[in-house]
Amino acid sequence: MAKRLLILLVTILLCSTQIHAQSVLNRLSRIDLDNRIQIYAYFKDRPEFAERLSNKRFDIFLAGTVPASGLSALASDGIIVKSLISRQSQGTNLTLFFRYIPQNVEVTAGDANTLVIDIIPGNRFTMAYGELTRELGPMLVVRESRPYPVNPLDRSEYSNDWKSMFSSRLSPIALDPPLSVLIPPFPWIDLVEDSTAAKTGYPSALIETIQGQDLLTSLTRIQNQLKGGSENSRTKYLALLHAEILFRLGNVDTASEQLNLISKAYGSEPFGLVSRYLGFLIEANKGNYYLARAGMNQLSPRTTNLYRLNPYLQLSQLETDLALHRTDEAASRLATIRASQEIIEQRLLIRSADIFRAQNLYTEASQRYREAQQNPELYRLPYALYGYCLTLSERQLYDQSSRCFEDLSVLLQDHEQIGAALYKAASEADKQGAFSRMDSLLDQIVANVPETKAAHRAEMAKIDACVDDSSACYEDAITEYGHLALTAGNRDLRCEAWLKKAVLLHLSGDNERCSEELMNLLRTIQASGLRVHAEALLVQILPQLIDNRLSRGADAQAVMLARQARSYFENRWLDFSLLYRLLPALERLGLYRETIHMLLFLRDQYDGADQQEMLMSLTRVAHLLGDVHLVEDFSSQYFYRYPGGSFTDDIRYFRIDSIFGSGRIDEARRLLPSPLPERTDYRFLAASIFFQEDEFSRTVDILKPMHKGLFPDNQLFMLAESLYQTGRVEEASNYFRLVEDSPEYGDLAFYRIISIKRNGTPAESFIDQLSHLSVSSRDPQWQRFAAQQIRYEKLKEMM
Repeated sequence: MAKRLLILLVTILLCSTQIHAQSVLNRLSRIDLDNRIQIYAYFKDRPEFAERLSNKRFDIFLAGTVPASGLSALASDGIIVKSLISRQSQGTNLTLFFRYIPQNVEVTAGDANTLVIDIIPGNRFTMAYGELTRELGPMLVVRESRPYPVNPLDRSEYSNDWKSMFSSRLSPIALDPPLSVLIPPFPWIDLVEDSTAAKTGYPSALIETIQGQDLLTSLTRIQNQLKGGSENSRTKYLALLHAEILFRLGNVDTASEQLNLISKAYGSEPFGLVSRYLGFLIEANKGNYYLARAGMNQLSPRTTNLYRLNPYLQLSQLETDLALHRTDEAASRLATIRASQEIIEQRLLIRSADIFRAQNLYTEASQRYREAQQNPELYRLPYALYGYCLTLSERQLYDQSSRCFEDLSVLLQDHEQIGAALYKAASEADKQGAFSRMDSLLDQIVANVPETKAAHRAEMAKIDACVDDSSACYEDAITEYGHLALTAGNRDLRCEAWLKKAVLLHLSGDNERCSEELMNLLRTIQASGLRVHAEALLVQILPQLIDNRLSRGADAQAVMLARQARSYFENRWLDFSLLYRLLPALERLGLYRETIHMLLFLRDQYDGADQQEMLMSLTRVAHLLGDVHLVEDFSSQYFYRYPGGSFTDDIRYFRIDSIFGSGRIDEARRLLPSPLPERTDYRFLAASIFFQEDEFSRTVDILKPMHKGLFPDNQLFMLAESLYQTGRVEEASNYFRLVEDSPEYGDLAFYRIISIKRNGTPAESFIDQLSHLSVSSRDPQWQRFAAQQIRYEKLKEMM
């Protein structure tokens, strides 16, 4: 049925119109706007047409029209899924297939050779609510709003006062003191059974000697006895004693090997189990907490009858859990351990405080630490002492916490940890306001543990203090921050120093160098808490930097800076008015295609842009680019959207000039307005068109009244040639003389001049002038022409 209706419409159209000259569909162009699509069809002569919309299909029949050779259909996408151009006996049919039924399709005649198909596309909602759509009319598709990242200027706490970056307290630094697991007291053999002389083989006298601190002598005696080679009840005691003395003399690896041999020799016997436990204990104190924990957990079910060993084993499990930050498991073990000795009870009190501190229960932890503060063991355990220092700081006892951290530094072996402890002591002094003590501690860090993170932090803190105190420090501080940014061992510290150098350059008024440092920094820190501050400062200074470059004529530098900040414009962190101010610079640089892309972007995104003026600029820049298709597209949009608009004459000029420049002279001639606007560019253009059409009288009528001074060479030549072609040779000769020195027109002008003078002059004189032309011309064609003319003139004389 739909097909029959279309055929009927076409038949009526053809019968109601006279047979006319065949038109050509030259090109199809699609323009996507915010909420609609416009398809422009360009013809040699605009034809009569008939249209029909049926569900998801739209047909427009173009009477007496043929498609141009090589004309392609429109590309498919999510809106127009397919398009067809079909040649028929009486014309051409253009068919569009839509994914959803369009809300509205309207065909309008544009200028003399254009049709505009204006489409408001449908979507899944208009499909589902078709009845409502028909009642309410076209429901314009709302542009999807995109969530943009929050502007870093709103996120950085320094954006309103960059100087405050240098007045903050000392930056936090990581400190993780090692946790030591309790070593059972001498002798370890008591973990196996009671230390009574009644036990067979128990070496009471030897133990008394060892307890007298004569370890080396005892070690020698044990080794001599073990060399006896015979296995007896005393051997296993001596072997375990031997391993313990080796351990207490500091030969830990050998002791560990010895314990491993004992555990293999005695397997599941008490001596074997105790040796395995002690081996795991040594691993724990070497920092191999995972290995030790796994071994102890596997061993635990097999030692339930070893009543002297079990409390130590359970305490060791608790301490390895705590060292591995398994706080909940450590707390569960704490509730089940029954201390059988005072040494275990005292250690459990300290570890309970450590557990509460690890759970951030500072009140409970502080109470337990206060109960344990008289125990000297607290001040020998780095992990526990660190927790105690933190609770003192939590209670704002900054003098005590500062000295506590200083005492902790003495217990530590690693230089990084020592520096971190002293740095925390300085930070606590800073909180107290004891600045002289803070400075002393910072100096101590730099002197005693150089090239550590804490030492670099200390150096930065001293620079910060100087900058915060006086602007006289700025120049030296920039150098020192730059040095730290290159040499600091910690990446975060290097980036912080780099950022502070950039901020100080900004405070010094050198925003050019500041922007360079910030951009280099941002390429380095892809994920860092400092990134937001670097971006905030860059967003703050970029508009002024770009405007400064534009004002001093540095167009290329301004454009380059804007390109580097492209993502900031895309995120809406920088105002689009800045891009608008960049447009003339892009045009001056000859970056016409980039200018067009920018204009298209701003036309859709920048509310401050005048849409009519935007289309005017797009057409003008496309004209400068020399892209006749773009000029046609933009000018067609303009005439469609703003009929009789304030830029109509300009737009028409760009369109006619582009079409003329592409060689479509007849079409350009038809588009010339009548009467011509009183504008020099229009009149020059019209003269050029008439000249190419051999309408020399009209060319003269336009150009001669305009020649009141300087004229471009091409216009002078057209005037001279037009006068010559209309028989006004004497006037022509005067104008030819004005372009006689022109590189482009000089040869022809000279030839016209000597041709005009030829009448009444001897042939020899004309031949001499031709000879001069053949020698003076740089154009090989003119040289050949002059030589041929000379031969022809001489031949005429001979005849």
